[in-house]
Amino acid sequence: MTLSIRPESLSLGNSVPYDWNRFPATIERITFRGAERHLDLQGPGDWPIMARVLQCHRPSLRVGQSLTLSVPPGSVTLLPGKFALRDDS
Repeated sequence: MTLSIRPESLSLGNSVPYDWNRFPATIERITFRGAERHLDLQGPGDWPIMARVLQCHRPSLRVGQSLTLSVPPGSVTLLPGKFALRDDS
């Protein structure tokens, strides 16, 4: 199985409803895109995660920073086996 989450569905921090999913991540790269930033993150199990954040919401983000990501259950999609990521290493 593979989980699919839209980058704009992710929230930074713990200040979310109790039933949202939460997991730790570390910022690996920040790309400025005008009014928003794209964050390349390393999640649990070294999973790559990409999030989009408005500039005005979190101005102090930095590479190497640990944070908590949150996502509502309805924004998580399970993809069947043929879409699963493979580790060919």
